[in-house]
Amino acid sequence: MIPSKYQTLLLMLSGLTSAIAFIVSWGGILSPQIYLPFTPSQILPGAISQDIISVIASLGIVVCAIAIQRGVNRAWLIWLGLLGYLFYGYALYALDAIYNQFFLAYIAIVGLTVYTVIIFFAHVNLDYYQRITERSKPRRVIAIYLLFLFTLFNIVWLSQILPAIGSGLQSGVNTVFVLDLAFFLPLLAICAVLLLHRKPFGDLLAPVILIKAGTLGVSVFFGELLKPQFGQTIDPFMVGLFAVMGFASLAFARLALTQFG
Repeated sequence: MIPSKYQTLLLMLSGLTSAIAFIVSWGGILSPQIYLPFTPSQILPGAISQDIISVIASLGIVVCAIAIQRGVNRAWLIWLGLLGYLFYGYALYALDAIYNQFFLAYIAIVGLTVYTVIIFFAHVNLDYYQRITERSKPRRVIAIYLLFLFTLFNIVWLSQILPAIGSGLQSGVNTVFVLDLAFFLPLLAICAVLLLHRKPFGDLLAPVILIKAGTLGVSVFFGELLKPQFGQTIDPFMVGLFAVMGFASLAFARLALTQFG
């Protein structure tokens, strides 16, 4: 899938990324007060939950690197999905100007994940995926699910954005709106179209996007469940929304990975 010289570079970059993320995540878990001067109190449970999932994702990247070195090709896609989660999570911290002692580390994680993904896609052998497209796989059901997420989150986010525009009130999750509406949600739709047209690149993207969506959804889901520990009330709608996004996406990711060796 990847020439050996670039494989070594990619695994080194991802190893550095996961090491930095592991350290700063534990820093947030052990000292959550580092977020308080910069983060609205209602978002703090989500920050703690995100750090917990980031620790797991960092370790997962290392496990994937070991599997890749042993020739397990599907590990590349899990590896990419976990890098996508780290990019998204730490882009939120970097763009929301969380100026604590880890701020430069947040920027480093964002930069490392972006360049690692660019190098991967510049050198991946798509012929491998072209051969796989001849196998039977559940493209249509995965495409429908991606379009469902695309529609659902556009409705949910716009239902919050449009009233805020009318009232002039700022939202504490503005960066989420930007990343989702500008990048992540369109990518869901693009991947769905590629799957429906039986394009190899869609087969490659689907598990990556689903793993990223799943880990993020689980992170927000557990963040909601942590709210009572911070004297806050659980929002049942958000629990249900992100439970679906988290656990359903991971189930579909497992389904999408079944055709890869």
